[in-house]
Amino acid sequence: MRVTTLVIFLLLFVTVKSQDLQYSILGLTDSISDGVDSVIRDENIIIDVTDASKLVFKTHRVITIFNKSGLGDADAVVLYDNNTQVKDLEARMYDAMGNEIEKVRKRDFKDVSAVSGGTLYSDSRAMYLDYTPTTFPFTLVLDYEYTSKTTGFIAGWSPLANFDSSTQRSTYELLYDPAGEITVKEFNLDGYNVDKEEKPGYLKYTAKDVMPLEHEYLSPSFYDIAPKVKVMLKSFYLEGVPGDATSWSAFGSWMNDYLIKDSNDLPQATIDHIRALTADLNDDMDKARVVYKYLQDKVRYISVQIEIGGWKPMKASEVDRLSYGDCKALTNYTKNLLDAVGVQSYYTILYAGGQKKSLDKDLVGIQGNHAILALPSGENEFTFLECTSQEMPFGYLGDFTDDRDVLIVTPSGGQMVHTTVYDVDDNIVKTVVDATMDEEGLLMAHLDRDSYGVSFGDHLGLTHLDQKDLNDNYHHEWNMLTGLLVNNIGLDYDDEEAVFNELVEFEVPQYASSINGDIILRPNIFTSGTEMIPPRYSHRKHAFKIEREKQSQQEFNFTLPQGYVIESLPGIVELKTRFGEYKVQMTQDSPNSLKYTRTLILRDGEFTPDLYDEYRSFWKQVARYDNQKIMLNSKT
Repeated sequence: MRVTTLVIFLLLFVTVKSQDLQYSILGLTDSISDGVDSVIRDENIIIDVTDASKLVFKTHRVITIFNKSGLGDADAVVLYDNNTQVKDLEARMYDAMGNEIEKVRKRDFKDVSAVSGGTLYSDSRAMYLDYTPTTFPFTLVLDYEYTSKTTGFIAGWSPLANFDSSTQRSTYELLYDPAGEITVKEFNLDGYNVDKEEKPGYLKYTAKDVMPLEHEYLSPSFYDIAPKVKVMLKSFYLEGVPGDATSWSAFGSWMNDYLIKDSNDLPQATIDHIRALTADLNDDMDKARVVYKYLQDKVRYISVQIEIGGWKPMKASEVDRLSYGDCKALTNYTKNLLDAVGVQSYYTILYAGGQKKSLDKDLVGIQGNHAILALPSGENEFTFLECTSQEMPFGYLGDFTDDRDVLIVTPSGGQMVHTTVYDVDDNIVKTVVDATMDEEGLLMAHLDRDSYGVSFGDHLGLTHLDQKDLNDNYHHEWNMLTGLLVNNIGLDYDDEEAVFNELVEFEVPQYASSINGDIILRPNIFTSGTEMIPPRYSHRKHAFKIEREKQSQQEFNFTLPQGYVIESLPGIVELKTRFGEYKVQMTQDSPNSLKYTRTLILRDGEFTPDLYDEYRSFWKQVARYDNQKIMLNSKT
C-alpha cells in the first residue's frame, strides 16, 4: 500500500512539475478542503478613495470550485453603469492539476442589462463569465479593475464566499485621504485568524486558513454570521454630487436637498383634483386613505433607475403624466399628493425582503433597497404606506418591510424609526373545517380559513392565480392527503380589517382506514406528521432564529358515519415552552359528532445552539399529538 501511494504521488508530481502548484489541488490541505464546495486560494482587494470623488477598485481572486453548488461562489461578475468604467477584466481556468484550460478576456465576457423585466429603464449593466465546466474540481483566476465617480458605496470585505466555503488567504486594503474620516465596523471576527494594520489613510485586513461555516436549519443568514468588515466615508460623492454622512440627521438633510426636494412639482390640476376629493374630510388619516386609494387606482409599479445612481426619484409631474414609477417615484408622488391636502408625511428608505434586515445605525450613509412613506400617527408613532402595490390595504406592510429600523427624511434631517411589528396576536390563521365521513372512509369537507397579519399578505397572491394554479396550490399545501380532490374555491379579502378569506370544498377518498369493521380516524386532517420535526444535529454550531411569531387556530367538526361510536377520547394536551405553546382537545356534542380543536403559538427570537434539542423536542411532541388517532367501533 505504501509503495502504491508513493507511485501515485510521483506520477502526480511529474504531471504538475512544469505547472504552477498554486493552481493545483495538490496545494490544498485536507483540513481546508475536506467536504467544502469551494476554497478561496488567494484573494487581494485594493480600494483607493484617496480622492473622495473617485473610487478605484482592483481585485485578484483565485478560487477552486469542487462541485455545482460552489459555482455561485465564483462571483465572476462585474456591475457597471454610465458612472463606472471597467478598465481590466480577465479570467483563467485551470484543471485539478493546474493545467490552464481556458482564458477569457474582457471582450469575451457576456455583457447584459443588470435589471429585471419589470424595469423600464436603467443604465445598470453586468459583465459576467459564461463558463460551464466539464469536470470538477477546477480553479478560476479572476482579475479586474474599475473606476467610479461614486464613493458612497465602498465594497466591504468578507474572507468567506458562502456557507460551506473555506479560505486559504484573503486581504483587503483601503487607501483614503488621511484628512478625511471613515467609519469602520467589524462583524464576527473573533475566533478567526485575522490581522489588522491601520494608520492614517490606510487600512488592511488579512485572513488566513478560514474554516467553513456550515448551514444549519433556522440558522441566521450567512450575512449575519459570517466574518466581515464594512466601511463608509463620512464625506462621499454620488455620481459627482457631494454627500454628508457625518450623522443620520445630516445624511437625511442631504437626501432631502439633493435627491427629493426638486422632484416636488405636482401639476396644479392634480392638486386641485385631490383637494376636491378630500374637501369634506377633517381627519388627516381619512384624507390619507383617500389619497392612497387615488394612488392605487391611478399608477402602477415599473422600475426606473436613473439619475444620481438610481437614488433620485422621478419628478412628481412625470409620474402624474405617465401613471407609473418605481418605489422612489411612487413614494415621492404620494408625499406630494399628501402635501397638497396638508397631511405631513416622510420619505423613508429601508431594506425590504422576506427576511428582516434593518439599516445599520452605526454606519451612516447610503443603505437600503426600497422606499416607503411614513405618516405621523402619534407621539413617535407612524403609519407606513407601501406605495408600489395596487391592492395592499392602507397602513399594511406585511413581511416585506415589517419590524426593522428605517430612515425617515424629515424637514429637520434624517431620523431612525422602526416599522410595524406584527406580533402573535396579529399573525393569526383561523381554520374551521366541517367534514362528513362515511363508512368507506370517504371524507367530504368544507374549509373556511381567515388569515390576519403577515399571513394576510402571504395569501394575497392567490387572487392572481387561475383555477388550475389555484387547484395546484392546495394540492401542494395538502400533499399529505392522498387522492385529494378540490371541488370549489372561493377567495375574498377585507381591505379595512386586512383579513383574507378562503372557502374550499374538497374530498379525500379512503381518508380513514378500516380494521375488522371498525374505523381508524386521524382528527387532524392537515398534519404533516414527522415532516415538521426539525433535522437532528449531533453538535449544533450556530444559534437558531424564529423570524416571526404566529398563531394557528384550527377547528375540525366531524359528522361520523351512522352505526359507529367513538371507543374513547384522549384527554386535553397542553405544552408550554420558551418557543411556543400547543393545545389540543377532542369533544363530542352528540353521539355521531366529533369536535377537534388545536392551537399552536410560536414565539420569535434568537436562541443559543444548546437550546436546539429542546426546540426539536417540542416539535416532536407536537408531531406526536397531531398524529393521534381514535377508533370508531361499529355497533354491529
